[in-house]
Amino acid sequence: MANNKSDESSVRAFYERVRGQVEFEDQLYNQRIIWLITMQAFLFATVGLLLQAKVGNDGSDILFEVDLFIGVSAVVGAAVGLICARILHNAREALKVLELLWDEQIKLVDAATLTPFDLLPHPRGGVDGKPYHIPFVRS
Repeated sequence: MANNKSDESSVRAFYERVRGQVEFEDQLYNQRIIWLITMQAFLFATVGLLLQAKVGNDGSDILFEVDLFIGVSAVVGAAVGLICARILHNAREALKVLELLWDEQIKLVDAATLTPFDLLPHPRGGVDGKPYHIPFVRS
């Protein structure tokens, strides 16, 4: 019985560490999404102001510069999007590693003598110790 109690406390401690890492990765992921949206909004506003300057200009003395800045804004927006896509992919990979660590911990525990997984949800969410995935909903 004492061994079962120590096993349960070690599993719970491991769960808390993994869950804390998952929460930290989730916070980073959310912050990256917010930065991506903010940067893209800034770039869209820049392009809007440049288009307004281009349409409102009677002379052709700054049209080349406006077109150049619109092109640069588009390239910067595409680069930001690609960089953020890679960063978000890395965050998803880190969460997958944490999920695998937890799944390996479950396999190490003898289910006949210890069943704390009935009480603990999967660290990434889910039911009965198994993660819940929505395969086609992904950022």
